[in-house]
Amino acid sequence: MITTFAINENNDLYIGPGGGLAMLSGAPAVGQNCVTAVQAQLGEMIYAKNQGMPSRATMWDNYRPQQFLAAVRKIILGVNGVNTVTSLTGSKTDSTFAYSATIETIYGSAIVNGNV
Repeated sequence: MITTFAINENNDLYIGPGGGLAMLSGAPAVGQNCVTAVQAQLGEMIYAKNQGMPSRATMWDNYRPQQFLAAVRKIILGVNGVNTVTSLTGSKTDSTFAYSATIETIYGSAIVNGNV
C-alpha cells in the first residue's frame, strides 16, 4: 500500500486527528504524489536534473497549452501507482497555470487538481 505524509493547501505537513502527522494511503496518496510531482521544476532535483516540470519552456517564456498539458501528463504517468490519465484539462489565469486530471491508480480512480 502506498502511504505518504498528508499536506495541506499550503504544502505543509499537519497534525491529524490522532495527534500525529496526518497520513494518506491508497488512491488519495497517489493523487497527492501527482500534485507534488508536477510542482517539482525541471532541473531543481540534484539527483534527477532531467525530471520535473519544464515551466520555462511550456509556461513562462511563451505559454504553450498543449505542451504544458503534455508535460503534466508525462509527469503524472511517472508517479508510482498511476495506471493511466483518463482526462486532463488546463487553464491559465494571470500567472497561475492550473490543471485537473482524472487518473486511474492501482487502487481505483482519483481526481487530481493542482497549479504551478
